[in-house]
Amino acid sequence: MKVHCDFALMLFCRTLLEGLLQRDVNERLKDPAKIKLQPFFTPIDFQILFEKKIKPPFIPSVSGEGDVSNVDPVFLKEAPGISPTEPGNIDKSDQTNFEGFTYVNHQIKVEQ
Repeated sequence: MKVHCDFALMLFCRTLLEGLLQRDVNERLKDPAKIKLQPFFTPIDFQILFEKKIKPPFIPSVSGEGDVSNVDPVFLKEAPGISPTEPGNIDKSDQTNFEGFTYVNHQIKVEQ
């Protein structure tokens, strides 16, 4: 399967993601006003979006709050759990990739 994507859109997306994922919090793109000015969001009129005047491209039909008829049954059969489920899947080498980030998940215990 081939995916065709506008090259400019790919660049705009990459620029946005790089800004949002900067390790240095001082360089990170975090101001909503600046985020909305990114070229990726050029086609969006945020004023009419906030006023909810944009018709969604798809509105799923649901019978109520607990209706899961639009969810693939494969996912409904999965046992809930925190991933990864096997101890040892998260080790010190994995966590070093996140050094310098401002958020630390204290629920993950890494043996030093």
